[in-house]
Amino acid sequence: MADRPFIWKGKDLKKLGDIGDAVAAIIKLPDAEAKTEAKAFMDTYRASVDEPEIVASNIGYLSGYYDIPEMKRIQEIFLVVHPVFGSVVPTAEQAFNAGVKIGETLR
Repeated sequence: MADRPFIWKGKDLKKLGDIGDAVAAIIKLPDAEAKTEAKAFMDTYRASVDEPEIVASNIGYLSGYYDIPEMKRIQEIFLVVHPVFGSVVPTAEQAFNAGVKIGETLR
């Protein structure tokens, strides 16, 4: 995933789950502190990859794994949107159909 080690708070974040754990901890902080931590997190993440423009997309994608209030908080605190759905919460059918469409384009 990362081209260089992504070290956050002394932990090497090697997997999406590791990043998700860090994101989940940040969104539990009070607003001002969460926004400061999120910016530092994003800066650190961007510094660990050769294509820093993918970082917002990755965190936006990750937000889709959370329930709606947490998804919205991630998007607000990290200043990201989901790369497929933006800030809209899709229905299960919309999410499925979008996945099918993406899968067809990757064939």
